[in-house]
Amino acid sequence: MDHSINYTQKNQTCDRGNLGKLHAKGYCGACPVRAFGRAARSSHPVECRFTRPVRAREGGRVSPAPRTVDSAPSWYVNATARDWTCEPPPADVPLFHAGLPAPGPTPLVELPAVAAELGVRRAFVKDESTRLGLPAFKALGVSYAVHRILAERAGAPPGPATVEEMRARAAALPPLELIAASDGNHGHALARTGRLLGVPVRIFLPEAVGARTAATIAAEGARVEVRAADYDRTVRYAAGVASARDSAVLVQDTAWEGYEQIPRWIVDGYSTLFHEIDAQLRVAGAPAPSLVAVPMGVGSLAQAAVAHYRSTAAGRRTALLGVEPDTAACVRAGLAAGRP
Repeated sequence: MDHSINYTQKNQTCDRGNLGKLHAKGYCGACPVRAFGRAARSSHPVECRFTRPVRAREGGRVSPAPRTVDSAPSWYVNATARDWTCEPPPADVPLFHAGLPAPGPTPLVELPAVAAELGVRRAFVKDESTRLGLPAFKALGVSYAVHRILAERAGAPPGPATVEEMRARAAALPPLELIAASDGNHGHALARTGRLLGVPVRIFLPEAVGARTAATIAAEGARVEVRAADYDRTVRYAAGVASARDSAVLVQDTAWEGYEQIPRWIVDGYSTLFHEIDAQLRVAGAPAPSLVAVPMGVGSLAQAAVAHYRSTAAGRRTALLGVEPDTAACVRAGLAAGRP
């Protein structure tokens, strides 16, 4: 049994500068052990061998660590990204969400036991199980994107609007149908938004989605159609349906060439989550986070994290870690293949 651990010993020189502290914690890409710090170094099988960590190639492209097993490495690093900056999302996005039903920040929960296990000073988790009355953060992006769609079609300013104002705009416009493909939470959020605003919604689901999820979305008043296809093909089908009708608008949280504006609005909507984290950390007497771990999914939330922590207004250098389950490691597969 031969394992390769992405690890940099403390007496080695880390080729990624400030990230050396994280690398010194140790992480195994092949073993079932998923712990940092002393627990990681003492829990691996004796057959495990420490190797150099992953590092960025010249030009900022990420490359894997050397490995002795026939599998993709557990993580990739782009060191040059720490100096990259971008323009911040619109500053009034949190004000828009404050006018929606069930507003207010979701909890930021401190986890002392996790902090002790990882060997860090403090650790927090953002609980998004009650966002705007729904069990996921997706409503932040969907609601803001629909607001911007209605404002653009009505020729109204893009600033914050109440539910009543958005409903009035929708009623004054020609008939409109919101369309999306989803495997659950995105479609549920769009269906709820459509119900609040009196706008018809049509959701396409891949065949792997269970009947309970389909029923939950349909209960919001949306028209639900299950396709005998995977997620990617279902997205393409929904895009085709929307493009064939002038009255239909695709509200999708993944982008491709020629379809970027609405996904960008969705990403902007997620910025409220990170503004909340900033405020909640201040209340907790904690500094700006040194590391933020974000689930990858289709990439929209991760893009929002990058936009927040790398914006020219941020004034911080928080390290960002994208994570995904090994049972759905789409981004890792793309990095290993060298293409999306």
